Amino acid sequence: MSDGSLNRVGNRCGMHGNHGHRPKSRVVLEAIAEGRKTYQGAPCKYGHSGDRLVSTNACRDCLRINARRRYHANPQQTKKSASAWSAANPDKRRAIVRIYAASRRALILNATPKWLTSEQILEMSKFWTQCPQGKHVDHIVPLKGKTVCGLHVPWNLQYLSSNENMSKGNRYWPDNWSTP
Repeated sequence: MSDGSLNRVGNRCGMHGNHGHRPKSRVVLEAIAEGRKTYQGAPCKYGHSGDRLVSTNACRDCLRINARRRYHANPQQTKKSASAWSAANPDKRRAIVRIYAASRRALILNATPKWLTSEQILEMSKFWTQCPQGKHVDHIVPLKGKTVCGLHVPWNLQYLSSNENMSKGNRYWPDNWSTP
């Protein structure tokens, strides 16, 4: 094949693609055609069976684990790199923040039941506006938890310090449930 003739997929390379890459699978080609950034591929060498990136075929679970490992190995450098990227890409950073804010608003809207009375909605509004300084408004049962999803209702709100709220994340502990 090194004589310059074309192989069975029409490439001159001795392997499968122009640079030794395998041809894209049907699943990857479908994902590209549909405009998706991920696809469900074969398990990676570590056994993760989650999504893979179309652009690199990388396992998203492995990428997440490696990013977490890099952060814990040198958190200051990771934060410094993130700050430098944000400063160098203000438009992209604004777009990411806008997307996050919009998805959060949609999540809250979808988690707000239609049967709430106007008094209850007003009570929630006051709860948010009267939040003590240094505290966060937290949903006791997270709106988007791994095991349970709560509602955006007055009795599902509480004040937490920023450290407590950040450490709680979107986890729910049933034994910590407290009713107002």
